[in-house]
Amino acid sequence: VVGITTRTGVFEWMGVLACKLADGDKARLLALLCGVTGLVSAFLDNVTTILLIAPMTCKLCRLVDVDPRPYLIGECIFSN
Repeated sequence: VVGITTRTGVFEWMGVLACKLADGDKARLLALLCGVTGLVSAFLDNVTTILLIAPMTCKLCRLVDVDPRPYLIGECIFSN
């Protein structure tokens, strides 16, 4: 299931959607990414969730020029 969904690009799509919905607000982006992580974690293992979501988060943070560490820490907490 994970291999198929990774190839479809659904996780990148969810990240781009979260970035658009945040509308430049970093706190809202954090909340949306943590929400996406919690949603994905409801269906997948915690480690698998982080392995799928973390690269997307790093790409988005590079795109909007913010430090990815707070976002990754929040996602780790929400994956549990």
